[in-house]
Amino acid sequence: MPHFLGLDVAKDSFVAALVNEAGELVAPVATFSNNAEGFAALLAWLPQPASTIGMCEPTGVYNQHLKHALAAALESLHELNAQTLKQFAFSQVRTKTDQADALLIADAARVLRLTKPEKLAKCRVALSPDRENLALWLAEHDRLRAAIAMLRHQIGDLDHHAASDAPQVQRRRQRELQHLLTEQKQVLRKIEQACRKLDDVQARLVDSIPGIGPLSTAATLVVVRDVSRFRSADALKAYLGIYPRRNQSGKREKRSHLARHGNALMRHVLWNAAKAAVMVKHPANPFRELLERFLKKGRSYNYAIGAVCRKLVQDIYGVLKS
Repeated sequence: MPHFLGLDVAKDSFVAALVNEAGELVAPVATFSNNAEGFAALLAWLPQPASTIGMCEPTGVYNQHLKHALAAALESLHELNAQTLKQFAFSQVRTKTDQADALLIADAARVLRLTKPEKLAKCRVALSPDRENLALWLAEHDRLRAAIAMLRHQIGDLDHHAASDAPQVQRRRQRELQHLLTEQKQVLRKIEQACRKLDDVQARLVDSIPGIGPLSTAATLVVVRDVSRFRSADALKAYLGIYPRRNQSGKREKRSHLARHGNALMRHVLWNAAKAAVMVKHPANPFRELLERFLKKGRSYNYAIGAVCRKLVQDIYGVLKS
């Protein structure tokens, strides 16, 4: 008989609740330290780790080491989307405590196992040290990209500053910009090296699409992860924010523009990948043909590039799905 483990993870500790198939507590709710000693104590506390299905919320870096410790020891470990858990919580009458949260997560794992096993399978934690390295360097690239963009904006503003020392400050910031650009190149090399180390069919499939380079491939693997999470290419476009957003009220409708939600880095690399994909002027290039078709209709270049972005997402979904 399987047991269901719910984990409410915080920075320094985590709370564990264990229930059986009937939803009854197998042991009193317990608290463990969020370190190697606490992980070992949890495994010793579990009656049958190999027959236990674990579930936790995505909590950034706080549960990374815990996931590594449990993924191999339990029957399976899953990360439940926070919004799904919140919807599940609405059906429960309860107080809000860490112990109650852990019990709720355990019960959610039990209910999903009994009613929607396919949804439970989709949220399973699949650990890959190589992909985690990729995610780490990708986050570092995103941090540098944001810092560089902000610094360039500040340098441009100093052109119009009235203070006499503005040129001196501008030179300091230009030196800082050059340093950040050098660091960004180093991080890009790290991402390329991490991509080459991946013995990953998905990576090779994504990289085969015109315009997609190492940075775009890395972002796709980290952000999209498992394409089976999305029921269609349109669902993936909606997740990434790669679709034209309408703004209509009554008889008045403003010009549509790309939605502004989704992963910022993924949207940035897809935009650049779309511009690279249309560079080859050849009749057999579907991306160039799509661009020219929109330009002939009188659409702007950026509107056409947005359409190419959507086609890239369509192709990414297609190659990963089939």
